[in-house]
Amino acid sequence: MIRITNLKKRFGDKEVLRGIDLTVQDGETVAVIGSSGSGKTTLLRCLNCLEYADEGELTIDDFHVSLKKHSGHDTLAVRRKTAMVFQQYNLFRNMTALRNVELGLRVVQKKKLDKAEQEAKSALERVGLGEYFGRYPSELSGGQQQRVGIARAMALNPHIILFDEPTSALDPEWVGEVLAVIKQLSDQGQTMLIVSHEMNFVRKIAGHIVFIDDGLVVEEGSPEDIFTHPRKERTIQFLKTVTDDWVYKI
Repeated sequence: MIRITNLKKRFGDKEVLRGIDLTVQDGETVAVIGSSGSGKTTLLRCLNCLEYADEGELTIDDFHVSLKKHSGHDTLAVRRKTAMVFQQYNLFRNMTALRNVELGLRVVQKKKLDKAEQEAKSALERVGLGEYFGRYPSELSGGQQQRVGIARAMALNPHIILFDEPTSALDPEWVGEVLAVIKQLSDQGQTMLIVSHEMNFVRKIAGHIVFIDDGLVVEEGSPEDIFTHPRKERTIQFLKTVTDDWVYKI
């Protein structure tokens, strides 16, 4: 189980996260939704130790770390238990798909070259890129690059994968292939925390939805709770804006 407690983050005068409490059960897919600027990406970056929080604690099973005061050793420990899939792929342009996936296995998990290469190939095959080991990012479509990013995360065999708007940088024709890979992971029981603007997708894939607004959790519950029977007026306003066919049901 993953538990985030009292997560706060400020950038200058702007309080981006104002005390987030969130729990993700093992094998669960949790989706975080909300307007741009509500703090969703900052939440993920703090969890992966890409940002220092002003307050907050992270617990993964029996592992516990302060998100405010984590050391280099703590950061490495967190990244051995989590993996991040970014909006903009974040692939090394001078490395092939295989080397991009292999790198984390060697640097973070200290695996030998032959073992890392074997596991990297397996991960790429799982996302349908078995024929693209030697391709560089410039030789891949946006959808293929994002699938390399997902393979890189999968290869680490993390406790949880964090997805930050994984389809936002894609042309519409490539969105489906990336969402299909994420759904496959969900069906296989991979624990995931997904920030996404794809409302129809998160409604189908997530077991739990968290709506964040202005740095706070406004409402959370099952997809049925949030999309069909929301309790908060702010949730209703948001869904009317982002979902063309949304109708509030009493």
